[in-house]
Amino acid sequence: MLFNLTDKLLDSQIKNNKIEESDRELYQYGYNLLILQCLNFSVLVLISLLFHCLIYMALFAVVYIPLRSYAGGYHASIPIGCAIFSAILELVIAATLRFSLFNFLLPGMFALTFVAQIIIWLNAPIEAVHKPLGDGQKQKFRKITRTILLIEAAVLIVLCMKNHHSPAGFVIGISHIILAMMMLLPQKE
Repeated sequence: MLFNLTDKLLDSQIKNNKIEESDRELYQYGYNLLILQCLNFSVLVLISLLFHCLIYMALFAVVYIPLRSYAGGYHASIPIGCAIFSAILELVIAATLRFSLFNFLLPGMFALTFVAQIIIWLNAPIEAVHKPLGDGQKQKFRKITRTILLIEAAVLIVLCMKNHHSPAGFVIGISHIILAMMMLLPQKE
């Protein structure tokens, strides 16, 4: 249904000579990606509002998205699969925050977060099967990933020194654990 909107928009733009028919596939990919990003963002905001944890879920997005963008990892074979997986992930994190379940998870999380950070440090970037990286890109993405990871780890340490039961610390830690798991999942061809 959403992608029918893309087709109608493209038909209109081609008819009005805004874009060339030969560029249709490229624009279609871009518009579909934009629609999915907007959908993912809307779901994140909705879940955040339902569970009264907008600030912490915004923190999750700020921590997870840039790191995931450069570190790579598992990609669903179809875009809607990615959206569903993301929504489930966000739902679990929001419920954990809302019902203070993170207090039960914190004792083992410090060790798991440290292991996750090592996995990210050593393995990033993980290439997508359909989007291989050149050597220069790999080095650049590795450097960016490590820089982001160091900054986030430093913030996590400061938060935990101030308060061992910090929800913000939980959010940063769980984002690193999730990313490490995504990096270890096998890629589909």
